[in-house]
Amino acid sequence: MSRNSATIRLTVAVAAVAALAGLTACSAKPISKAGSTDQPAQTIVLQMPDGSDPDGLYLAQDITRLSHGALKVTIDSKTYASQSPASEARLTAAVRTGQVGFAYQPARDWAAVGVPGFQALTAPFAVTTVAASQRVAASPVAAAVLGQVTGYGAVGLGLIAGEPRQILSVRPLFAPAQFAGQKIRIPDTPQSAALVTALGARPVPGLASNRVTSPLRTGSVTAVETSPFYVWENGYQTAAPYLTSYGVFSKFETLVAGQHAWAALSPADQAAIKQAVVDTRANSGQLASREALELTRLCQQGVVLDQPTAAQLGVLARDAAAVTPAGAAAAAIDRQIRALPGTGVQPYATGVPAGCRVAGDAATATAIHQVLTPAVAHQGGGTIPPGTYVTTDTVADWRAGGNYGDDWNKAITYTTVIRADGTLRETQAPDYPDQGPVSGHYVVKGDEVTFFVSQPTGNWSATEKVRWSYFDGQLTFAIVDVGDSSSRVIYTAHPWRKIG
Repeated sequence: MSRNSATIRLTVAVAAVAALAGLTACSAKPISKAGSTDQPAQTIVLQMPDGSDPDGLYLAQDITRLSHGALKVTIDSKTYASQSPASEARLTAAVRTGQVGFAYQPARDWAAVGVPGFQALTAPFAVTTVAASQRVAASPVAAAVLGQVTGYGAVGLGLIAGEPRQILSVRPLFAPAQFAGQKIRIPDTPQSAALVTALGARPVPGLASNRVTSPLRTGSVTAVETSPFYVWENGYQTAAPYLTSYGVFSKFETLVAGQHAWAALSPADQAAIKQAVVDTRANSGQLASREALELTRLCQQGVVLDQPTAAQLGVLARDAAAVTPAGAAAAAIDRQIRALPGTGVQPYATGVPAGCRVAGDAATATAIHQVLTPAVAHQGGGTIPPGTYVTTDTVADWRAGGNYGDDWNKAITYTTVIRADGTLRETQAPDYPDQGPVSGHYVVKGDEVTFFVSQPTGNWSATEKVRWSYFDGQLTFAIVDVGDSSSRVIYTAHPWRKIG
């Protein structure tokens, strides 16, 4: 439920108008680094397709801090929203033509337009673990690939490690033959399509990321290229419980600027942005712990990690070699990448949390999943048991969900009373004047529930939809449509325990 007014959330807001794609001047005149007020603040509209990316949110906040108010960063996550498959290609084109001044977007977008270094960086099985991704981002490889963007009409400013891409499937996938005929939803990129085809499966492009769960249930899609963060965010685990232990692609985010937008900044402001990239790369050092939290939550809902034998994984990698990027420039970057420790094919994308189970074959994976999701578990339908529910979200939970600032530097306990008449009331401790208590009503439809909530004092309201299940005194949610980043944490970080 939306517990945050715009004034207490991360100070970077969602842009309302796409026309602010470059740099615009604000009327406010904050004190400059020199102590004067003679220079108006400049607003950078940062296009960020995935508005919930924790490191992107951190970057935006850090730029404002380091510039001492000379730069104000506004995030637009709507114009080129990641849910729309065609958005990433549109965004890259807009940066190159100068329509967009600044973008925080996946590296695969630049691979798709032909940048050889990014093609090598995002090649199948080149960089497949969290540790290797962070090593690459801190190495000379980052400067080399970012430098190539100049030849494509942009300025490459930063490379930030993300979660490697894995395959989540309806049925376990171990041996190469099990990939034959699979219908795998992919981002709309040539490399993803080529890999899936090379493995004998059929790529399914053009499907919005928040519209995948239903096709997984009906069988028109049988697997999805994804990572734990997006599995949880979109609720894929409710329809597809088998996740490859290994990564197939790297996932990096890039900070890029249009050439004119970058040149329009002062040297001091350029330096602030460059330092913010360094800080954000350090912040991404939390990636492994964030992914461990996400995996733990997924495993609590029955997800099983599928680890093939070394021989099976080796065959998959050999099949994927058919789509290795060609050309001397890509080959040179590939050699630099492979010289770094931990790159190449690896059995695990990240560490396995204590609460997760690993299977070595399809029969074992199926058996583990059945044990983790007993038939007596309530999987939605009917009504949510009325009563009082409690959940506590820690600082680590807030950080994992991309929430930073004074309001997220402490654990918060939420107590929600769900009544049989369809109404609810929620309080929190500690509280803030414009947050609690929250009241409203809810409507259950099958395994989905829509909450209609408001906080009169804070003058905000929200409508949020989640998928629910109840078992052994715990209410568990998966996101269907929840816009607020802190609300996502409250719903999904931990089950809500029924205490009365």
